[in-house]
Amino acid sequence: MSHRLARYSGVVLLILALPAIASGQDKYQDPSPVIARILSAPSAPLVSFNADRSKFLMLERPGLPPIAEVAAPELRLAGERINALTNALSRAQAFSALIVQPIGPGETRRIVVPWKARISSAIWSPDGRRVAYTQIQDGGVSLWVAEAGSGETRVLAGPVLNGTFGNPCQWLPSGTGLLCARIPASRTVAPLASTVPTGPVIQESEGRPAPNPTYEDLLQNPQDELLFEHYFTDQLIIVPLSGPDQPIGPPGLHQDVQISPDGRYLLVQTLHRPFSYLVPASRFPTLTEVWDMTGHVVKVISDRELQENIPRSADAVPAGPRAISWRTDLPATLVWAEAQDGGNPAFPVKNRDRLYLLDAPFAAAPVTLADLEFRSRGVVWGRGDVAVVTEGWNRTRRSRTWIVNPSRPGAAGRLLFDRSSEDRYSDPGRFVTRPGIGNAPVMLTSKDGKYAFLAGDGASDEGDRPFVDRIDLATGQTLRLMRSEAPYYEETIAILDPDLGRFLTRRESATEPPNYFIRDLKKKGGPGWSQLTHFTDPAPEFAGVTRQQITYNRADGVQLSATLY
Repeated sequence: MSHRLARYSGVVLLILALPAIASGQDKYQDPSPVIARILSAPSAPLVSFNADRSKFLMLERPGLPPIAEVAAPELRLAGERINALTNALSRAQAFSALIVQPIGPGETRRIVVPWKARISSAIWSPDGRRVAYTQIQDGGVSLWVAEAGSGETRVLAGPVLNGTFGNPCQWLPSGTGLLCARIPASRTVAPLASTVPTGPVIQESEGRPAPNPTYEDLLQNPQDELLFEHYFTDQLIIVPLSGPDQPIGPPGLHQDVQISPDGRYLLVQTLHRPFSYLVPASRFPTLTEVWDMTGHVVKVISDRELQENIPRSADAVPAGPRAISWRTDLPATLVWAEAQDGGNPAFPVKNRDRLYLLDAPFAAAPVTLADLEFRSRGVVWGRGDVAVVTEGWNRTRRSRTWIVNPSRPGAAGRLLFDRSSEDRYSDPGRFVTRPGIGNAPVMLTSKDGKYAFLAGDGASDEGDRPFVDRIDLATGQTLRLMRSEAPYYEETIAILDPDLGRFLTRRESATEPPNYFIRDLKKKGGPGWSQLTHFTDPAPEFAGVTRQQITYNRADGVQLSATLY
């Protein structure tokens, strides 16, 4: 009886809905002009700096996106969501304007962009003279370059670039052009789904445990596999500032491509079959190779198998080389981590991870940088004799940071921090970096090389109070240089000159909107601020509004709470 009632109730609801649908009166309603203005007000711009910190780029963000953009058709394949019409991620943030702001004397310059542009990324050239930006359009992603001094802009590549794996372009270290992923010239129309299946969807159980979490948007059938290959396959090309494009290597599912700091090699990670219906693309089989700039394979680093059987543990990792990247303080040296327990934390071993180094031309055997008791959490490269290695173990929440000497591979490091990763009050912060070879990030140090710098959120019983510390690399002792103090919330965006104590900060309060300042710590009479931007409050109607937590009893006696403005 309950099923029959449910069926009839559904029919009644449908009939009740019909008059409203037929009348055409159910349309989106506009709020009052004041609310509409508040909702459509642009968010605070993001900022990006050129290499010598003489200018920064403000990326203006529009308010709410239009309904047409939100309602655009979306393909969900292998854990990714893309717009098939634009060949780009469907939910990526877009920018509407680009403004070059000098730090110090100079004129603010607005870059001339196309009307109603949807800018997906903007990156400085290595010499800081130009800005390359990509624009999302129907058909693909286009590439433009602007002169930072004049604001003049020109197109380098039409809407033929493929942004399904994210930003499709990056500057060459020489600054003479960009490496991009384009839609293969051989691509035809997307494969159409057949209404008549050619056979069953077969998934075979081999009797092994596969303790995977539940992922969204996975491949479900052979048709999805074809669509994934169709939209995500790209052709790597060099787009010079002048001259024809230069293809590099064959088309493929190039999930990640990194240029070596000296610009001579590419580290290319390519997905390949067999695909999976249980895990997303990040766990598909991955071939990692070093190419030269013509696309010739110089070295195969690894060919990782499909990752469907990683143990269900926060400390479990894939077997074999992982987190493969370039060492940022040298021209062309690879670094990676490799589990010594097969990636399974249940196996008892002395050292869980080992860090390896491999120098160009990649013919010798890799050397051991460090053996780690826990899992590698990354390396901050400083110079030939200084690097910072962090390791951690999720099960115990333990985190340790070491200073190691890369010129003495395998030598014991010096312990810098040993703490709980859940203790925010004791968080020493992250090492501040600067652009190094080919604009790759390296540790920022004082001119004499004795000190590095840490920036953190400054969690405390007063709330977050962002700070900057100077740390002695020889002793580990720290000196607090700056801390945000009430009534302001002030965070350091960049250290312009560590020796002169000049910082770029973003400061705001309960009554003042966020703006950017130069903070001079060594100014006579105490720290001084020089305001660079003058953004106004996007919702002045809310100024002076207070809030309080209230409790009340519902008619049935249940106590509820609410925030009253």
